[in-house]
Amino acid sequence: MIFFWYKNKREMNYDYTFKYILVGDSSTGKSSLLSQFVHSTFPNEHDITIGVEFGTKTLDIQGKRIKLQIWDTAGQEVFRSITQNYYRNSAVAICVYDITSRRSFYNIPRWVEDIQKVNDNVKIILVGNKSDSSRREVQTEEARKFALENNLTFYEVSAKTRKNILNIFVTPTEEIITKINTGELNPLNKLPGIIPFPTLPQSLNPPSSSQYTDCCTIS
Repeated sequence: MIFFWYKNKREMNYDYTFKYILVGDSSTGKSSLLSQFVHSTFPNEHDITIGVEFGTKTLDIQGKRIKLQIWDTAGQEVFRSITQNYYRNSAVAICVYDITSRRSFYNIPRWVEDIQKVNDNVKIILVGNKSDSSRREVQTEEARKFALENNLTFYEVSAKTRKNILNIFVTPTEEIITKINTGELNPLNKLPGIIPFPTLPQSLNPPSSSQYTDCCTIS
C-alpha cells in the first residue's frame, strides 16, 4: 500500500469535525467573515453566494485537534429551502446581520425560527457585522437585549478589521470541547454537527513542517 503525502494531509490528523453554518440576509458580510477566519483576508469585492459554499480550518484546543467545517449560506429567499437542509446537521449556527441595515436585523427572528424548527440542539450565535462603520442603524444594546431574551450568544464584529472574528468561531468550539471532556456531551451519540474522527496512527502521521500554516493553537 502506498501513501501519498501532500500539504493538507495534516488536516486528516484530527479528533473531531464540528460543523458550523453562517446564515442571514444577503450582503451582511457572511462570506467576508468566513474569508477572514479561514484565510485572514478581507475581499474588497465578493460575488453573492449562490446556494451554499464552505471553508475549513483546523484548531488545536485543550489537547484536541478540531476541524471546523463552516458552511456559508445564501441569504436570498429563493435558496431558503436549500439552506434549511444544512441546519439539522450543524453544531453551531451563526446568525449575521449588518449593523448598518435595520432590515437585516428585523429578519433575524425568522432565521432563528427556521433553524430551531429543524435543530433544537444547535447553539445559535447572534453576530452584528460591520461594527467599524459609522452608519449604524442597529444599536448594540438593542441587539444584546434580543440575544438575552432568546438565549443567544451575542457579538459585534468587523470582517474588515477582524474585530471578534476569532471569538465567534473559537469560543463555541472551546465550549463544546469542554463539555466533551467533562462528559456533558458524548460525541458517540451522533450529536448534530459533531463527528468523531480517529487520529491517524503515529506511523502514518505526516512529518511536522513549517509549511503547514493552515492551523493554529489556542491556549
